[in-house]
Amino acid sequence: MNDRLLLLIIAAAVGNAAWAFWHFFGDDAFAALSLIALVGVVADNHRLRRKLRDRPTQ
Repeated sequence: MNDRLLLLIIAAAVGNAAWAFWHFFGDDAFAALSLIALVGVVADNHRLRRKLRDRPTQ
């Protein structure tokens, strides 16, 4: 019972967050999603470059 209640609460919170995102961004939602994806790709690229730089050479 406790797990089902927690799942229901989390589902309601995620649903509210999705509604708020689309409601407040409206026509700019696609641009916001693209910006979020671009920031994620840049951050991952930076992390991988640092990992390669710290890699010992043979």
